[in-house]
Amino acid sequence: MFNQDARELAGNIQSGTYTSQGLLKNRNFDRIDVSNIIDAEYLGISSVLAEFSPLLNKANPCPAMIGFSMNWVPKQHNSEPGPAEMGKLMGRLMEMGKASP
Repeated sequence: MFNQDARELAGNIQSGTYTSQGLLKNRNFDRIDVSNIIDAEYLGISSVLAEFSPLLNKANPCPAMIGFSMNWVPKQHNSEPGPAEMGKLMGRLMEMGKASP
């Protein structure tokens, strides 16, 4: 575990800063969880891809970077369901047996 800015972390991994801790310079990853630093309030998608994509395992045909945006929904016009949409969603869940009245 390293307590530092995410951009510094990605760069330090690539430069070999953590070799003494067992994290080799040429280490690649099949999955990288970038959490919510993809939000514009933090690094943003472009910066995250630029900083972390070199760390993905190129030998794996399906490496993945996993993240989520906790700030996207509130910033999008009409992104949150209203009462009518929630009623339809709950009705479908109840039909599927995944919710109860």
